[in-house]
Amino acid sequence: MHVEIKSLLYLVVVPLFAYTNISREAVTILSILFAVDFLTAIIRENVTNPQGITSSEMKAGFTSKMVTLMIPFLISIVGKAAGYDLSMLANTTIGVFCLAEFYSINGNIIQIREKDKTVTEYDAITMLLKRLQQLIRGLVESIIEKISNTVKTK
Repeated sequence: MHVEIKSLLYLVVVPLFAYTNISREAVTILSILFAVDFLTAIIRENVTNPQGITSSEMKAGFTSKMVTLMIPFLISIVGKAAGYDLSMLANTTIGVFCLAEFYSINGNIIQIREKDKTVTEYDAITMLLKRLQQLIRGLVESIIEKISNTVKTK
């Protein structure tokens, strides 16, 4: 069964990377950073607040990481559907996510070393997602404006 799952993933993943022009290496690095951040967050919680580790929080954290990993692919696919090549934006997004994950890992390590749970975490990924939403809204408004002007001139 393991071979079948691996074959199925290969049939989906390879064409997905080819279609979206997203860097496999960058996604692999981001995935590793997600895993390290997840692990250091668990260690941090164990050091600063042992009762704070719950399976529901771990599931929510893991799910959040997996959904975040989908975003660059969605950017590229939606761009193709709208007639734009957004693969550069998707790859840039992965790079920013990598920087944000490194920042988070570094913060976790500081908290582990200092046994300090009061250090605030800067959520760069949420900030980037909000900016992406603003960018996409601007694109949609621009397209609607062009369509509206085209219809008015006819």
